[in-house]
Amino acid sequence: MLPLLLVLSGCAADRATSLGKVGGEAPRLVLTTPLVATNGATIGEAVLTEVASVDRIFIRAKGLPAGRHPVTIHAVARCSGDGFADAGAELPGVLPPIEAESDGRADLFADLPAPRLRGAADARLDADGMALIVRVAGQPIGCAAFRAR
Repeated sequence: MLPLLLVLSGCAADRATSLGKVGGEAPRLVLTTPLVATNGATIGEAVLTEVASVDRIFIRAKGLPAGRHPVTIHAVARCSGDGFADAGAELPGVLPPIEAESDGRADLFADLPAPRLRGAADARLDADGMALIVRVAGQPIGCAAFRAR
């Protein structure tokens, strides 16, 4: 996986293309948003991509405690309220944890579980958008909010 991460650290356009390409197909949707801490500080970024066969997420974070931390999907594109409560209900679907190194840096690159982002009655990226929340010891520490364009 290291060679992929080196490619992703390049310019934004190349990173989005690398994140979304499946079988040579360019992404149909690329959304980039900051990953914010509960105090409002930016602690990273998240990129969501859609291609014909799969939806993907890439999160790059800094300042996390070392270890594995769960990432949950939420119903509303809001990173506000006590513990990001305004992000709404946690949606079904399991993402792998993000694993922070001893220096606090962490990357997660994963396919999103069904349902798809757009194009279905149960689509995740509806009028309210969606959010991803990173938790440490059960407590929210980072949030990324996505809205369709």
